[in-house]
Amino acid sequence: YYHGPSISADGKYLVFCSTVSGRWQVHAIDLKGSLKESIQVSDSSSLENPDIPCLDTIFNRVYYPDGRKVMEVNLDTMEKDWIFEIPEGFFFTSFNSNGKYVVFSYVENMKTGKTRYGDRIEGGRPQLYYRPTSIIMAIEIETRKARYVFGDHDFLCHAVISPKEDIVLFANQSYIKWQQELFVIPVELTQDKKPLRLFENLGLIYVGHSFFTNDGWVATQYLEFTGITDRWNRYTDKVCFN
Repeated sequence: YYHGPSISADGKYLVFCSTVSGRWQVHAIDLKGSLKESIQVSDSSSLENPDIPCLDTIFNRVYYPDGRKVMEVNLDTMEKDWIFEIPEGFFFTSFNSNGKYVVFSYVENMKTGKTRYGDRIEGGRPQLYYRPTSIIMAIEIETRKARYVFGDHDFLCHAVISPKEDIVLFANQSYIKWQQELFVIPVELTQDKKPLRLFENLGLIYVGHSFFTNDGWVATQYLEFTGITDRWNRYTDKVCFN
C-alpha cells in the first residue's frame, strides 16, 4: 500500500516495515552487504500506520512519523533528526519525497458516537463523512523551509511529489460522492492556486492506489462501484495511467 519506492536509487537498501520486535517499526536491509539482516531504522515506540514511512527517490533517506514529529534518517550514516512537528489534534496520512521536497498530509482527529451495544460503526474513519481540517505540507530538504501546499475541510491523503516537477498529487476520500478523487497542485504559491482535478466525467469510479511514474505520468487503479459487473458478477478493476 505504498506510494513510493522500497529500494533506494543506488540499489543498496531495501526499506520496509516489520513487527519482528512486537511493534511496527521501519527496517532496512543492505542488499550489497555480506550480512542480510535488517537494521531497525525508527526509534519510535510504534508506528500507528505502517503504510506511512517513505524512502527518498534520489538519496538514501527515510522519513517516518514519531508521534507528531516528522523524522529524517540518513541510511548511510544512521544520523537522524526531526524536521517538522504537526499541531496537537492531528494525525499523519502519507509521506513522499523526491530528493528536493518531502511532502506529507495530516488530518484533524475526530471522535465518533457510540452504539448501544458497542458495535463498530460502519464506514471507517469519521473524517470521511465530516468536514475535518486537512493540510498538505512540503519541506524543502536543503533549506528545511516549510511550505503550505494546500488545505481544505475534507479528508485529504496520499500526497505524492512528482519526480519531474514541483507538483503534488493528492487524493480526496470524503464520501460526498462515494468515490476517491485525485488532484494535482503546484508546491509554489501562485496568484490563482487551486487543485486540478484528474479523470473528469468518468461517473462514480473509485480511483484507488495512485502514484507518479519516474517520467512524470500519474498511474492509478480504477475500481467501478456503480454496480456494473462482468459475467462472474465482479466489479471492474483495472490499472490506468494519465
